[in-house]
Amino acid sequence: MRQYALRRLAYLPLIAAFVAILTFFVLRSPWSQDPVTLMVGMGGSVEQEEALREDLGLDDPLVVQFGRWLGDLGHRARPRPTAEPPPPAASAPIDTSSWRRV
Repeated sequence: MRQYALRRLAYLPLIAAFVAILTFFVLRSPWSQDPVTLMVGMGGSVEQEEALREDLGLDDPLVVQFGRWLGDLGHRARPRPTAEPPPPAASAPIDTSSWRRV
């Protein structure tokens, strides 16, 4: 039983790497929507698209993009501090304290 569990644990990094690579390439696949086109919109100029593509690093080689994507996964999992506290909860527009079950 112990050998079986250790053998399964040995496959874990391989499976995680395969899932990460598969996910990255599915998100970057030709049949998915181009994120630059979505962000700029249909009325955007070619210069705007090129500038945004450079800012996002989408003109880098896929290996570099994959490394950056893997690094971002760890940073996005941590909570980020917000600049200002969230607004207080809105009160109910109707006074519900007088409602009774019939």
